Amino acid sequence: MVGDSRALIGGCLESPDVTRLGRDGDDIVARRWRRGRLAVTSDRFGRGMKKSPPARQLVPLLAVAALSAACAATEGAVAVVAPPPTAAHPGETGRIADGDRVTPFDVQVPAVGRLDPVLLTAIQAAAREARDDGVSLLVTSGWRSADYQRQLLEDAVSVYGSLDAARRLVSTPELSRHVAGTAVDIGPTAAADWMIRYGAAHGLCQVYVNEMWHFELVGSPDGGCPEQLPDASAG
Repeated sequence: MVGDSRALIGGCLESPDVTRLGRDGDDIVARRWRRGRLAVTSDRFGRGMKKSPPARQLVPLLAVAALSAACAATEGAVAVVAPPPTAAHPGETGRIADGDRVTPFDVQVPAVGRLDPVLLTAIQAAAREARDDGVSLLVTSGWRSADYQRQLLEDAVSVYGSLDAARRLVSTPELSRHVAGTAVDIGPTAAADWMIRYGAAHGLCQVYVNEMWHFELVGSPDGGCPEQLPDASAG
């Protein structure tokens, strides 16, 4: 199981609430360990569990599940190993021009390649499932440099007339999830709507009521999403 990194202590799987995303063959598999229990979702199954997993996946997954069940009372740390984001070059801003068709797989584009690796894996898994449903997910904004975020905020102040009004749609560089690489904007509208309905199966949730395009990896292990904030100024 590529990308599956876990700590074995005394033969037991140590397991706080941690989501692991990795690849099994052609599948992107999300593994969530919660107090020794293993929950698995796959983009091949779709929306959590459309189909039973293939036999080639079932054997290793059952082995891990058996180990975690035997250690249900054990709590500890899971080592999460993920490749670092693509290094930024001087002058890169993360801007995606209007009309550019950037997919979650265009990692050569800084806005995509510099996203948090776990978020990127999740959005790629969602994009595969959406494609099976006839929907193309495009990244309209991802990672942004602090300077670019500051420019967007200044532009919003000019448009909306005050910092308070601008902050409802654009965060400061210090607070922006885009600058941190932990947020992604999805388009077009049909793709954002698909994400609202099915993204939670991959841990991806709409965060702000007034931004149907903005998603973060904040879903719970049971596929739920936290209550939405009214706008970006709320947190």
